[in-house]
Amino acid sequence: MIVHRWSFCDEGSIATEYLDRVSPLIYLSSLMGKADVFSFPERSFLSNSPAYNFPSKVEVLGILRLTTSKDWFEQIGKTARYAVRKAGRLGLTVRERERGEEDIDQVYSILHETPIRQGSRFAAYNYSYEDIRAGLTNPDPPLITLVAYHGNQLVGIMSVRIGEQGARIQSINSSITLRSRMPISNALIAYAVDTLCKRDIKYLIYGHMGYVPSLDSFKRHNGFLPVMDRRYFVPLTRRGAAALRLGLCKELWDVFPRRIWPSIYSLGLRVGRIAEFHPSPEDQFLHPKNGSV
Repeated sequence: MIVHRWSFCDEGSIATEYLDRVSPLIYLSSLMGKADVFSFPERSFLSNSPAYNFPSKVEVLGILRLTTSKDWFEQIGKTARYAVRKAGRLGLTVRERERGEEDIDQVYSILHETPIRQGSRFAAYNYSYEDIRAGLTNPDPPLITLVAYHGNQLVGIMSVRIGEQGARIQSINSSITLRSRMPISNALIAYAVDTLCKRDIKYLIYGHMGYVPSLDSFKRHNGFLPVMDRRYFVPLTRRGAAALRLGLCKELWDVFPRRIWPSIYSLGLRVGRIAEFHPSPEDQFLHPKNGSV
């Protein structure tokens, strides 16, 4: 289970909520006593996806439909194709990381290069060496880790959660000092697409879109398209019911027109640099101290 702290209550969700064939609602009983509100997606991008009458809000997902790696390469933008080819010319190699590899020092080094990534505070920067070791030594079975190397140097790491029919990128982190010269993230995505197509995975989700224009552009170049979906909220406690009545299931920018979301998000990042940092649900899942269902 993933738990996200609101102002005065806890929101619980399921790590594989977008990826499995069954409805996330089957986990509702297991969340009793662990959170005040249970949230789950409608998954409108799937056929025969049911709608519900629970309180909800709109969210925009970055989704890549998968068929074959060849099809993906032909449909992505010229910039992304050039970057994938350049990665090969520079000798970047990507593979699936095996459990027990002695690369903790290099992973720690990448995650602690800077406390700021993409303009906001970076959750993994707060993780200790033992936290990172535990997370890499005992990953959940549906979570695979891809590593990119330049020679013997680890330059990038990517975590992908795999479900029954889809996959979701949990994180992509590359060396800050090298990524201006090497298309590390492109190489990781290309390898992930090839791996998932061979496993007959139908779609890959890369977070949300509509907040950071530069990141949205990177996603589009790599074949990810914005897809409207809806997130539902089910109260589990009186506190959770009160939060929903007060409209606290919505983020601040939900009350503003979508076209100005990037500006609001940018302002939030500037404030967040000096305010206390609360990891997002995706960030919390990567922390070994948080459990999952």
